[in-house]
Amino acid sequence: MEMWVKIGDKVTKFQGSMYSVVSQLVEKASDAKDVKLMCWHAGQKERRRLKREFRAAGRDLVKMAVNLKKWFESKKTKGYATN
Repeated sequence: MEMWVKIGDKVTKFQGSMYSVVSQLVEKASDAKDVKLMCWHAGQKERRRLKREFRAAGRDLVKMAVNLKKWFESKKTKGYATN
């Protein structure tokens, strides 16, 4: 998965598994005020999950990333493998 995000005035590229991209986004953008999704590329299942979570979070990118990170961690504690 690849995601380009504008945090303030700086555009940052996150690349890796969906979990690593979401974790990096939470770390870098958690205290930022202006966070915008510029572009992203992912597989079909990842695109569907990302769009669903983005709509559920009210188009707030940081809130979506926090929700996805919680989902991945709950999946990990239940014994399921993460992507």
